[in-house]
Amino acid sequence: MLFIKKVKHLLLTTAVVLATISSSVAQDEKQSKEEKRAAKKQAKKEQFAENMKVIESAVADSAFVIEADAIRGRYSANNFVMPTTNFVKIEGDEVVVQTANNFSAGYNGLGGITIRGSVREYSINERDESVNVFIQMSSATLGFSTLNIFINASGHASADLRTNQGGYVNFSGDLRLLEATSTFEGMPVL
Repeated sequence: MLFIKKVKHLLLTTAVVLATISSSVAQDEKQSKEEKRAAKKQAKKEQFAENMKVIESAVADSAFVIEADAIRGRYSANNFVMPTTNFVKIEGDEVVVQTANNFSAGYNGLGGITIRGSVREYSINERDESVNVFIQMSSATLGFSTLNIFINASGHASADLRTNQGGYVNFSGDLRLLEATSTFEGMPVL
């Protein structure tokens, strides 16, 4: 009888100890997940901050390219295109806007049009995780036009080109520095 009481007491003590250890391990595992999540969030925040420094520098120097992987007109759906031949390039006081396709020769020899213009006004609006650039440009082909560019911290950009005649086109893609771009420029219209 004494032996059975000792065994019951030993089993009960073992069960309590195992339950305590199990809850401790579960709590450590939960803390570990929370710590991993917090570390991942902090690393992402640091990466975005580093990206924003590069983006702000490129925008301030007027030296960047938006390599478009999608183009959309006023009443059309997204057309997925090659980023090497569809882009908006800002280099100092010069703007180059180019569209191209793989099906025909076009005005620029690439199945689209290449327009060179000059910057008349250039303003930057910086926010926490994005940069907006407003450009008024003039070109012999389009006349006076506006280019609104939105760049987020991940480096994705969207550029809306609006002409005084009511034309509209949206370029959506990644922002690249001039020295890191692989775009191919066709023949300009004028």
